[in-house]
Amino acid sequence: MVLEKVGPNSLKEKKRTPWYVKLIKEMTGAFALMLWVSSALCMIAYVIDTSDPSNLYLSIALAIVVSVSSLFSFF
Repeated sequence: MVLEKVGPNSLKEKKRTPWYVKLIKEMTGAFALMLWVSSALCMIAYVIDTSDPSNLYLSIALAIVVSVSSLFSFF
């Protein structure tokens, strides 16, 4: 009687978060977003004044740091 009324005593399978959503969450944390914005600002500064390539190098370095640290956190 209880089985018909309530159903079988079994656990439901939990929905899993896809891997790409987890990776995006790692790449958009608070500190990571600050570094992405810094990288974008350095790129904008380089586009405005291309005589000094140090802003380009800094922009690329910041993007690599955020990407690598996010991948380490992901794995």
